[in-house]
Order: sequence, then structure tokens, then C-alpha cells
Amino acid sequence: MRLANVLLGLLILLLAATGFWEVQRLSERGAQFPILVASIFLVFGTLLLIQSARPGRRMDDSFPFDEVPWRYLLIVVLALIAMTLGLTRIGFYESAFLFSGFTCWLMLGASEGARRAPLRRLTTALAFATGLMIVVYIAFALVIQLPTPSGLFL
Repeated sequence: MRLANVLLGLLILLLAATGFWEVQRLSERGAQFPILVASIFLVFGTLLLIQSARPGRRMDDSFPFDEVPWRYLLIVVLALIAMTLGLTRIGFYESAFLFSGFTCWLMLGASEGARRAPLRRLTTALAFATGLMIVVYIAFALVIQLPTPSGLFL
């Protein structure tokens, strides 16, 4: 696991460096979000390398995502592709709402007891998607004033 973490940390740092390099061609306003993402990559890539390099730390050999329902992976990837295609047709916030709501609903279905409470599963997914879109709207539209594809409602 240690080698995989080091390689992943280096890959994340390479993505951060690429982001900082590519942002030079953008306007100051257009560069705000890519700089934020590249900075986050820089921090987490560095933390992963530091964590992996600490001597005496036992790396767990267990698979870190044992509990993930992998059979849903293809469905989530297809939903992400649908969201990407929907950006220009129905808008960013609407596509992101549908994607996050559907993905949350799907993952809640994988948990124990999901078959006993289908209405609760649906309302939880809708509440999550609504809350996430409020946070994303505040961050993107109001704080950093990032232009997004216009949609049906926003």
C-alpha cells in the first residue's frame, strides 16, 4: 500500500502542477476556481506523501473500500456521463441536483434496511441534493462568481 500511496500522491501533485500551469492562460476571474482546486490537490498530495513516508507506520493491507457496493460503480459512472451531457441542455445546477440526488438514493439503497423505508430513502436523497446545491450555488455563484451553464431555473 505504501508504494501505491506514494504514486498516488505524486500523481495528485502532478495534477496540481498542471492546474497551476494551465491557469496562466485564463483571466483573473476565470482562474479563481482552478487555482482553488489545484491548491487543494497540492495540500492533499503533499499530506499523502508525508503520511506515506513516515517511518515505522504500519500500512494496513486490507482493501480500503471493502464496504463499497462495487456493482453500483457502472451505474454511478453512467449517471456522471448523463450529468455531463445534461449540462448544456438543462444547466449545471439542475444536472448536479439530479446526479447527486440519484447517487445518494442509489447508495442509500445499498445500505441495510433500505427496503423497509423507501420513502425515507427518497426524502433523504432529495434533502441531501437540495442542501448540496444550496452550498454549491453559494460557493460558485455568490462567493467566487464562477459562471456556470445556465439552465431551466438558474
